[in-house]
Amino acid sequence: MLQESEALKLQEVIELCRHRSNFTDMLHHAEELTEGTKENRLLVGLHSYALTACTDALRHLHRATEAIAKGQHALSFARDYGIETEEAITLNAIGNAYNMVGQPEQALTYFLQGLEIEERLNHSERKAGILHNIGTIYRYTQPEQALEYYNRALGSIPENPVTPFKGIILRSLAEYYVGYGDYSSALNYAYQALDFFDTYGYESHVPIIRNIIGLVYWELNELDNAESVFLQSLELCRTIQTPFALRQVLVMLAHIYSEKRHLDEAVKYYEEALEVTDEEDYTSKANIENGLAAVEFYRENYDTAEKGFRRVLEILAIDNKDPGLEAVAKQMTARCLLVKKTNTEEAHTLLTSALEKAKTINNTPIQLSIRDNFDELFILCGDYKQAYENHVEIRRLVESMRDEAARDVLERKETELKEMERTKQLALAKERENILNNILPEEITTRLIQGENPIADHFEMVSILFMDIVDFTYLSSKISAQQLVHLLNNIFTAADGVMRKFGMEKIKTIGDAYMAVAGAPVVQEDHAHRAAQAALKLLDVMQNLVVTFPESYGERIWIESIPEIQVRIGLHCGPVAAGVVGENKFLYDLWGDAVNTASRMESHGEAGKIHVSEEFRNAVVSTSSTAATLATDTTATPHLEFIERGEIEIKGKGIMRTYFLERPDGNG
Repeated sequence: MLQESEALKLQEVIELCRHRSNFTDMLHHAEELTEGTKENRLLVGLHSYALTACTDALRHLHRATEAIAKGQHALSFARDYGIETEEAITLNAIGNAYNMVGQPEQALTYFLQGLEIEERLNHSERKAGILHNIGTIYRYTQPEQALEYYNRALGSIPENPVTPFKGIILRSLAEYYVGYGDYSSALNYAYQALDFFDTYGYESHVPIIRNIIGLVYWELNELDNAESVFLQSLELCRTIQTPFALRQVLVMLAHIYSEKRHLDEAVKYYEEALEVTDEEDYTSKANIENGLAAVEFYRENYDTAEKGFRRVLEILAIDNKDPGLEAVAKQMTARCLLVKKTNTEEAHTLLTSALEKAKTINNTPIQLSIRDNFDELFILCGDYKQAYENHVEIRRLVESMRDEAARDVLERKETELKEMERTKQLALAKERENILNNILPEEITTRLIQGENPIADHFEMVSILFMDIVDFTYLSSKISAQQLVHLLNNIFTAADGVMRKFGMEKIKTIGDAYMAVAGAPVVQEDHAHRAAQAALKLLDVMQNLVVTFPESYGERIWIESIPEIQVRIGLHCGPVAAGVVGENKFLYDLWGDAVNTASRMESHGEAGKIHVSEEFRNAVVSTSSTAATLATDTTATPHLEFIERGEIEIKGKGIMRTYFLERPDGNG
């Protein structure tokens, strides 16, 4: 039985294996964790996690039947103990396993159950993963619905994701567009996925994306470019050991060399691909065996080729997820018989079956190729009437391919227009959010978007800064409204930059007064130090601020008649209430006696000085020993000096002991 510390370390190892797509080791460690936690009732959460991890690993290893059985056990356990997180993850894993065994309807029921839980738990990334999986179910049967789910999934990903789901969704969009011949969009999404996986360190996913890029070149018949991309991918696969991507790249290189008739090279890669293919991955095994049989056909070893194609059909009889491959294998078996001019009756049966299979998946190119073989068969048998009728069907298929190509162009254009509209709407939504973030703190914007209103928080201790312009009334009487607004904009923009630098939140401006806070809406233990440093920097900036006025603002003789701009700054700390109220023209604001006192510190201060309360001074002094560890590089605490001003009468507060904050060498 594992101790908790041992179990947690094992969990870290499992997640590392998952991150590296090393699912064989992931399964081994998940089984070890399952066994080590099953007797310890204090570790039911870890036991539930282990069962779910086993399910997911089995699914990735293409052991779908085992994954379903293990998943049902994991699901029962999670439900018995009310562990909703593992329940949702398990439902997703079971859904994937059912999809692998060709039961998409059953898969969909599990995905929808998992989606309901993830929406309730508000886990946006796992929700995105399930939306993506639903899209994958619809990819070949309802492509527009698939695209809708993929885009919903992408829209659910937060700005700073912690899982690879965003890259996986981008990858699926790339694969989607490859399948529909829109190679420009495919490459666009593939390179976005590549950038995401590189940025966030999901190295094991990179070869899969490179393989998609190589596949685009393959589809465009640019074999040299495809070969170059796949060889780069192969080197990476061997370095980081990603079995799925390795098999994929080996098969594609073999296909390329077979197409180039570099047959020995093709066989080498096919055989290596076969070695790294899971025993129960029948579709992949059939695809590789089909490639090996094709090599023998090109070598004119027709008996060996025929045996190879029949072996493909035997494998597909066990588990067939690729009707197109079945059609090709039957067609090629028939071709071997036709070349040898033996058993034309079986050749006819095989071609007929292959044609029906190609029709079920609406694959016109395969149908056309099979019709060519029928032509050969009818001529061999001397059945010229059938040959003529077959020629008529060939012409019809060629015409339909032209029509289909035209339809594809129209559908692509329609999809592009929908995508442009969706992108436009997303951009508008993002722009609105950015505008809101300029008005409100980002954390508050997020809460409002999630439907929280009113927002009301209490903070035990914050530091509040007020600044105003000395002799503002006199100044405003000497200049035009346009000049005044320009001046205030320059002053407040400079102040905004200082607040951002020290991690403070601007609250509002009222006339010539500027208010900011440290310690809200996000708690900051070093709030007093941040406010002190910000105030000193603000004084420096204001004393050195140069404001220029455009010539279009008129005469500037008035500049000589006004005094140099000076500011007063006041600081105080204490408890406040904070929040957003109302439904229109949102404003994040602070309320409480601490706000009034900070305002009094500013109004009772002196020009060019920082006036602070005794409470603020004590907060800085009492936390100075920890300030160095709490502060970031931009807020490293300089030496501060508090010059006692003495006890003075503060309007509305009575007698207060206050201080001027300076550096040892003075504020300036």
